[in-house]
Amino acid sequence: MATSPKLRVLLAEDNLVNQKVAIRMLSRIGYEADVVINGQEAVDALSRTPYDVIFMDMQMPVMDGLEATRVIRDTVSSERQPHIIALTANAMRGDKERCMAAGMNDYISKPVQMDILANALASVHPLSSSASTSPHDEEHQAVMAGIRTQLLELAGEDDDEFVREILSDYLEVAPELLRKIQAAIQEHDVTQARNAAHTLKSSSGAIGAAELQELCNNLEQLAYTGTLDGAVALTTDINEAFERLERILQKEVEAA
Repeated sequence: MATSPKLRVLLAEDNLVNQKVAIRMLSRIGYEADVVINGQEAVDALSRTPYDVIFMDMQMPVMDGLEATRVIRDTVSSERQPHIIALTANAMRGDKERCMAAGMNDYISKPVQMDILANALASVHPLSSSASTSPHDEEHQAVMAGIRTQLLELAGEDDDEFVREILSDYLEVAPELLRKIQAAIQEHDVTQARNAAHTLKSSSGAIGAAELQELCNNLEQLAYTGTLDGAVALTTDINEAFERLERILQKEVEAA
């Protein structure tokens, strides 16, 4: 079968047997998949990795597939919205309509047949098709395009000096906020983690750094629940996103 190996696939399924069957089927048609066991884990995984497609079981503990899909459609930026395919063993009247109403793109009944699985994936395209062509240059251009648009709207004119000034200020304050976040996680200080994440989110949003803004928002929302469970992995993502952003911004500032 023809496949699209570049697709990033997530399987949200709590039944171990169903997990193994689905993984084997996907493997036979050329795909690998990460696995989570409930809708909340699917939402969390998507905040870390831009999956192209999610196979979402409708009935799972903690958060079912319908609610997880609604959360994803409401909170994930448009450029990172995955193709969501419902999986259900019930095949009850009205299931497909409920899936579509929640924001799912497709619907497959269990037991899943391999040809149906392959057909469902055939229409899915990667969120980004630029991975093979100058990724660092394209990332730099894409990030700076968004930042310039944001800052020049504030400046009211094509003011490169203003852009560099704001970026320099951001590069000074962001590392300290990252240190506060790291310290708060180590000390299990929910309040400090929330406040530092909020401030970094706000600053990142102000300059148009959408990825870091979104990650900080995820940490802030987690802290609002009163727990930091899962915050270590999220903080790692935040630090990695800032390191990428820092390299790009530093080049822009030094280009003066």
